[in-house]
Amino acid sequence: MEDNPCCQSMIQTSLIIFNCLAFLASGGVLGFAIYALSSDSFSISMLPSGLPDSLADVLFDHKGNTFQLPIIILAVISAAVLMVSFLGCVGSCQQSRCLVSMYFLFLSSFLVMLVAGTAYCFLGDPQKQIAESMKVSMTRYKGDNATEILWDKMQHKLGCCGVLSIDDWQNITWSEDQSCVAPSSCKITKLVTSDSLNTTTSNDTNSTVAAEGCLADMTAPHHSEGCLPRLREAMHKYINIIGAIMVSVWAIVIINVLFSFALCVVLDYAEYTYK
Repeated sequence: MEDNPCCQSMIQTSLIIFNCLAFLASGGVLGFAIYALSSDSFSISMLPSGLPDSLADVLFDHKGNTFQLPIIILAVISAAVLMVSFLGCVGSCQQSRCLVSMYFLFLSSFLVMLVAGTAYCFLGDPQKQIAESMKVSMTRYKGDNATEILWDKMQHKLGCCGVLSIDDWQNITWSEDQSCVAPSSCKITKLVTSDSLNTTTSNDTNSTVAAEGCLADMTAPHHSEGCLPRLREAMHKYINIIGAIMVSVWAIVIINVLFSFALCVVLDYAEYTYK
């Protein structure tokens, strides 16, 4: 260690800075998640301006009530990052081989899952699994209020119906009313504009409003394309942002795995050589 103190100092400083930033960021997110779960006053108006509408759609229903599941997932992920970054920060500061080794193992496990997930996306058929999961959730449409709200929001926003087509609703039992072909959110509704008293039919998914009653008449205007192809099209709009995030995550994880492994080696070398 005395032969090359600069190398160890650089590795320690890099790990400390990164993990301090990750600790503060994850702590802030965890605090936000806990507040959102515990406070009755949390509403969509408390979100910063300029955020995409899709984020509000994930966090809130059409009445402004908070969805619990996304907030819980956010809290769990931020708590995990908080714990791992704490190990990395304290281990690097204290030059604790035990803590740094635990940090290395956690990051290595995450890297393995990242590799497996990426390989599955390129070599497997994730679209088939996603479609099956969506079809399973359709069967809970009337039994689970959150599922009903999510499907209605998605079908309204994207101008779609079902997973691959409107036929998906006809192939399952989702309503006690046998005359219902699909939910009302599959309808292309009529919208009265504020500038005119004329009623116009709109296919704009951002301007459609909820229609009363289910879709029972197939001759009525309705969306027939599935939501999965529309979701894929919507994701392509953000492909550059998604790609940048994935590359950044890969780079950060790999660099920290290498640095934590190098620090373990240096500390181990120092322990058994300079006693």
